[in-house]
Amino acid sequence: MIRFLAIPTGNARPHRSTKQPRRTAARLSVLALSTAAFLPSYSHADDLVLDNLIVNAGTGGNPAASGAGSIAIGPGANANGESGGDYSAIAIGATSVADGRATVAVGENANVHGDRSSAFGVSSNVNANRALALGADTKVTAHGAVALGEGSVADRANTVSVGDAGSERQLVNLRAGTRDTDATNLSQLKPVVDALGGDAAVSADGTVRGPNYTIDGKSFNNIGNALTNLDGRVTTIDGRVSTVETDVKSIRTDVDDLGAQLDNGTTGLVRQRRRRERHAHADRPVERHWRHRRRDGRAAQGGRPDRPERQAARRDRVRRPDAR
Repeated sequence: MIRFLAIPTGNARPHRSTKQPRRTAARLSVLALSTAAFLPSYSHADDLVLDNLIVNAGTGGNPAASGAGSIAIGPGANANGESGGDYSAIAIGATSVADGRATVAVGENANVHGDRSSAFGVSSNVNANRALALGADTKVTAHGAVALGEGSVADRANTVSVGDAGSERQLVNLRAGTRDTDATNLSQLKPVVDALGGDAAVSADGTVRGPNYTIDGKSFNNIGNALTNLDGRVTTIDGRVSTVETDVKSIRTDVDDLGAQLDNGTTGLVRQRRRRERHAHADRPVERHWRHRRRDGRAAQGGRPDRPERQAARRDRVRRPDAR
């Protein structure tokens, strides 16, 4: 079993470590073809069993690998894992650094500092646990975050970033979301904006133009303020209606009182005397009704009742026959 293997780029020959082998070993089938040229006796991938692998392919410092199963390839590459379990580290590329349990750094100057994190791309950088940087110059500084694409920065935990402030990207060919936690595309957003009315719309550049409502000569650019103003006007109108209702009830009461007075004969063009008044003045001459008969028996229509003096003259003529 080979515990340590160094593959130089010059005329130096590969050598076997003379130290006591350790139990932990990593089978490196991917690198079998690279090492087969230097180790003819290990021409099959399954026959290559190493504790660590260090490959120096140029100038820039010697690579270093620590921890069982760690791999460092490239000048200045540094794989700093831990022994036991899956705690190995892999650093591939000049000056690449994989520092932490189960970390991977691939690319020139790629750096990973954190457990179970990975960085792929030139100058990609991860300084968090369980994070991923994919692309040149990507950067992750929050746990569980992902940075996708060149120059992307992920600085909030458990998020996915596809750009940076001022260098944003669009997600295209995104299907409409169907669940609460799915992303929403523009085809789902437009009907919502259109339903607001008030000239609200989604502009060609993707920005949303808010609504503009005009109520009583005043402009409001959101539904809340518009409804508040409208509610105030409704309250005012309700107060006016209540006032009118009160006035109508008062008028109705007055009309009812007037109707009662008309029925009782206490008001109107023709007033009826009360029963006591009629008995108290029973000795007075009784005025004839509007419709009365003349002496010759013919009916007189529409005439006014005779005055008391005329009635008295007629009575005198009846008593004195010679007065005819």
